[in-house]
Amino acid sequence: MYRMNVWSVALCLAASCLAACSRTILGPSSDTGRTVGSAPAALTITNTLWKLQSFQPSGSASVPVSNPEQFTMELRADGRMSVRADCNRCSTTYSISGETLAVGPNAACTRAACASAPFDQQYVNALTGATVARVSGGTLECVSPLGILRFAR
Repeated sequence: MYRMNVWSVALCLAASCLAACSRTILGPSSDTGRTVGSAPAALTITNTLWKLQSFQPSGSASVPVSNPEQFTMELRADGRMSVRADCNRCSTTYSISGETLAVGPNAACTRAACASAPFDQQYVNALTGATVARVSGGTLECVSPLGILRFAR
């Protein structure tokens, strides 16, 4: 396993981005005052295998993913995140407060040379840098300084 120490999370985004959010990803829990690093409350997005549908790198057009089953993410209710990036797997922690998603800071990832390189690493970097998560129906959108990841159940 390889410990990635480059997992940093930016916690500030423009107010306009936050204003555009339609609803919180927290479930019925009223615990919206958690701090980063505390155990997450029950979420409407946990224990679901999310498959990447598209990735829009910052300043670029959205790129559809032809094999979503190879680029997945699961946020477990115990505060652990599991990621599949083509032939690699990663595991780390996460926390949620309102629509703020904090991932990491350290993750354990395999480092196999995948056929999708360098996309697999771009996906992991954008996901671990995600700062806002929005849910709309069966879609989850994770926004990071590196781009926007769109997932479906």
